[in-house]
Amino acid sequence: MKRVDFYLIAKNLSTHQFACRLINKAFNSGLTVRVELDTPEQARQLDALLWEYQSDTFIPHDLGAPTSGAVPSVLISDLPRLAKPADMLLNLRSSTPEPEQGRAYQRIAEIVPDNPEEREQMRNHFRHYRTLGCTPGYHPIS
Repeated sequence: MKRVDFYLIAKNLSTHQFACRLINKAFNSGLTVRVELDTPEQARQLDALLWEYQSDTFIPHDLGAPTSGAVPSVLISDLPRLAKPADMLLNLRSSTPEPEQGRAYQRIAEIVPDNPEEREQMRNHFRHYRTLGCTPGYHPIS
């Protein structure tokens, strides 16, 4: 992993709403994105939001494991770390990727919700990346 960024979102944004914004920006920058979540329901919710994100944009994405050899620009999954990584990992899981898995990505993004319980979990993620020698970036988003 060459770059790790944490995005602290305001109370008026949900994690999935900001994830759509971040995915759109990454996609428009030419990056392939892998989004990992803890449960199939979370993955389905994000999939539905991406379809509705903006009426004038289209973000090609797939839910679950790719069905063909080609990996879509955006892959949303609750499956742990599939073999084909992307340029960027948007980690929405409660755990961080293993070091060897994290190194497969140019960028890792983590979203920090504005609530104390989840913020503490993200502090642990931040410390984890620092122990791996990364200096994570921090971006407050309003």
